[in-house]
Amino acid sequence: MKYKEFIPLGLILILAVFLRVLWLDRVPGAIAGDELTYILPIKSVVLSGQDFSFHWNILKSLFFSYPTTLPQAELPYFLLYPAVGYLPMNLFTTTITYALLSAATAFAMFLFVGKLLNRKAGLIAALVVSVNPWQIFTGRTVYETVPAALFFILTLYFLINERGKRIFIAAPFAALAFYSYIGTKIVFLPIIFAVSFFAYFENKNLPAGRQGKFGREILAVNIFCILLVLFFSFETLRAPNRASEIALPSDPSIAKQVNVLRKNSIAPNSVTNIFVNKYTVYTEVMTTKMLGAFSPGYLFISGDNFTSLYGHGMFYAVDALFFILGLAYLVKRGRSFVLVLSLIFLATLPHVLHTTSTDIFTPHLALFMTFLIIPIAFGISEVLELFKSKLVLFVVILIYIVSASNFFYVYFFQYPLAGNYDFPARLAARYILLASNTKKTNVYVSGLDDFYKKYVYYTNSLNSKNFAQIKNSVNSKKYKLGNINFYPCGDVLKTLDPRAVTIYQSSICEPFALEGKDEKISRLDDGGEIYKIYGDQICRNYGLSGYPSNLKISDFSVENLSTQKFCETFISR
Repeated sequence: MKYKEFIPLGLILILAVFLRVLWLDRVPGAIAGDELTYILPIKSVVLSGQDFSFHWNILKSLFFSYPTTLPQAELPYFLLYPAVGYLPMNLFTTTITYALLSAATAFAMFLFVGKLLNRKAGLIAALVVSVNPWQIFTGRTVYETVPAALFFILTLYFLINERGKRIFIAAPFAALAFYSYIGTKIVFLPIIFAVSFFAYFENKNLPAGRQGKFGREILAVNIFCILLVLFFSFETLRAPNRASEIALPSDPSIAKQVNVLRKNSIAPNSVTNIFVNKYTVYTEVMTTKMLGAFSPGYLFISGDNFTSLYGHGMFYAVDALFFILGLAYLVKRGRSFVLVLSLIFLATLPHVLHTTSTDIFTPHLALFMTFLIIPIAFGISEVLELFKSKLVLFVVILIYIVSASNFFYVYFFQYPLAGNYDFPARLAARYILLASNTKKTNVYVSGLDDFYKKYVYYTNSLNSKNFAQIKNSVNSKKYKLGNINFYPCGDVLKTLDPRAVTIYQSSICEPFALEGKDEKISRLDDGGEIYKIYGDQICRNYGLSGYPSNLKISDFSVENLSTQKFCETFISR
């Protein structure tokens, strides 16, 4: 293959990286508590060799026994270790690893779709991944869905591409996929089996001279995957696990719905029991969840509460057309059509089988979102092949440029104002750090443990100097750092010090007020008060407004703003 043929792929990968790294320290403007689950323990291990609770052991993650509370994915600790462990803690250093892994998913899709269908479809699949709203959104976070999608796709590629002993390359990538995300563990074996059957029959139907050694090798990889799942099951049965989150007909919520439906029927009990029982209700709930995942409104128009992208879907509206066309064209591909359809439906199971709630939580559909790109890319490829017209190519490109431009506007210029992932906590952390440099500071918040850890993160306070005090605070639940005391809301009357700067989470805590002037930290979208500040010595002499306004993207680099700029932008009277 000539090097010139790699130029389009190279440009696509550069685009993918650019869209995931652009303003990464500003959007999203904050970090979620789930993401901190990995970040602070990693930093703690680098500083002391252990996490805060002395439970860390590198083998514990590999043996599915860390953390000791609610189980989480295992691989992120290792993936994030270099950047998080040895660089200052901030939004850029925290998320850059996953941003690059997300961009690499575009390359993985090029390989997989190129092998499954054709090189042109593979290139288009890579391009769709690089500009897809969901892939960009999640690729700028530290959610486990990012490595899961990458390593699953690479596993599938090696399963269908390699022959002989080279097929064993799929095994380590399968292990990485399994360790990446707890939500996709439930579909790990079904997906491996589906692709293995496809690859086996594809090899078997090749002319005799082109067939490669395959049967024993693919069987060995499948046995390895089965043993990995059995080992995981054995280890997690002896420790806290999340098996209760799997929806079954015996779930109490199903029984409750059965009772309600039976009470609202006038049919004889013998008839009602046939039509209304835990199995019929369970089937109805599971069907509702399955159809919800395929909802065009959810996928292409409105999205969900997790992304909160002002009504923007997980895909562009035009993707719906190419998805339908792609499936229609795939029908002619026989086994490829069956495989793609199987992968799409299997990828809904983490959502369908997670509790009986019908609400959609998109991370559980991470693989589903990735597999949907296959027919979309094939639909675009076949339309361009059918018409072979520069005008058609121009129209398709123009539609995607307009669609992507609208998404970028929503994501970069509207989404930050929503304050997702508790952005006000980031503002409060910056103010507390400034205030504590000159005066004792008392902080009263709801969700004390979460707020304290976010403060440590945003102020990059976890270092060798502060480690002992932070560790003791986390373990004792008595939170302190330097001359800053962190209290639950209810302690305000017992611990109030009129000489200290007082920050009070007025949006959640019980109403409370001190005499004298106060400043506030407000929501960005409507100016609603989140925190009250009493005894301010930092911002009171600047020109504060009544609420945040006239914000620019540069303002969201909060830690880099001058004191005056920070106060005048985010602190209100």
